[in-house]
Amino acid sequence: MSNPLILNQPQVAVGLPTQTYTVIPATAASPFLGAGLYNVLVSLTVNASITGNGAGAGATNVAPTVLSSGVSYVVNKNGTPVYTSTPLTPVQTAVQSKTELNCAVADVITVVFSSAQSVDNLLNTIKSTVTIQTGM
Repeated sequence: MSNPLILNQPQVAVGLPTQTYTVIPATAASPFLGAGLYNVLVSLTVNASITGNGAGAGATNVAPTVLSSGVSYVVNKNGTPVYTSTPLTPVQTAVQSKTELNCAVADVITVVFSSAQSVDNLLNTIKSTVTIQTGM
């Protein structure tokens, strides 16, 4: 499911969402809209306290195994990737990026979060903030 983004409003999400913004025409009341420069700010954090027991339930005298996140995200313009993050390393708990785009009216910007690791589907594992702004 796609969550709509509102210009200049940070959108906080939990999990692996897809977030979308469509460039709309400028109006007299909102002259900053329309074609021009936009930037996409993304901040992603992973819950650092996720651990598990590598030997299965009920095992004793087994050191906990840290479950690594595999989360990454892609910023798309009209379905074409313009920025792809690298997956977090086992020692990383956060990543940020700023992607600048030159957009026309009706262009669609999406930010898609994904992971192949099952740990990233646990409740409150992944938290993200995405903000779409005009200008540099």
